Amino acid sequence: MLTILLQSKKHLFLDEMITFIGIHEEHVTACVMDVRHSLDKWSLDLAVTALTLIRELSQFKDMWRLAHEKSMFAVVKAVMVCLSSCVSYLIHPRLLKIMVEKPPIASTQHLKAMVMEDPDISPHLINIQNRLLDIVCLCMATLMPYTPSVVSLLTDFRECEVEWEPLVKITFTEPALSFSRPSPTLSQEVLPSLTFGSLIAFANICTSALGKVSVC
Repeated sequence: MLTILLQSKKHLFLDEMITFIGIHEEHVTACVMDVRHSLDKWSLDLAVTALTLIRELSQFKDMWRLAHEKSMFAVVKAVMVCLSSCVSYLIHPRLLKIMVEKPPIASTQHLKAMVMEDPDISPHLINIQNRLLDIVCLCMATLMPYTPSVVSLLTDFRECEVEWEPLVKITFTEPALSFSRPSPTLSQEVLPSLTFGSLIAFANICTSALGKVSVC
């Protein structure tokens, strides 16, 4: 409902939407980041709904930043964590199988022992992978307004350094397998960082899938 109102009313509903996100910041970020701990249908659908709303609000990022900068950066951070986590699942199908079929996990060591098993690609796992792809695409679309264009990077690099906040860490390793229990507050969790390695890994997944389709 909120997304539809923002899409139709735009600036007429913008102040109310920014206020809503500011008041319910903790709940919104929890909806986005719950995929780190649960991959059931409810959690995935909730993440998609929240991300769709954030994507629409991000089209007005300048006004959002002026009105409530703290909540904007908190929500953007949650989107980056969600993106990194979903990419980690997609490039580690064994981890995905464990999260879906064998919760809860006692520790990272327990996770590493279980990850040696061969993954059976069931229809249920394929549905979850497709939903994770939807979430990754929504995360990227949400983050687009917070990044300069390729042309700007090539022509006005120094200006981009001043105008834009860096979102991605310059690390090219793939996102590591990790496990952490849900914490009552965001500040108590050890959150994964969004890196170039995560984005490259996701690009490799997409190009590999395109290659398989062309062969078929």
